[in-house]
Amino acid sequence: MRTADSTEYVDFSAPELVGTKCTDDKGVFVSIIQNPSTDEGSATISKTVTVGEDSYGLSLASETCTSDVELLKQYQTSFSDAFTLLKSL
Repeated sequence: MRTADSTEYVDFSAPELVGTKCTDDKGVFVSIIQNPSTDEGSATISKTVTVGEDSYGLSLASETCTSDVELLKQYQTSFSDAFTLLKSL
């Protein structure tokens, strides 16, 4: 996906994480942002990894929308633990 300011990212979601607290919740648990900005207004990046000439940042979704916070944390931990293994194919 691409934001209005041309930031490229991929959202990872799971149907079991869709909550009822937020309109149009899609069950996103993490996002990977290509060459994340260091601006204050940008997403909070918990980890970064460099692959080739690009850097990628891992952004964990907030607990705000999901109705199953424990499951959200499990998904985020599993994804976060493997994030540094990201590589180009």
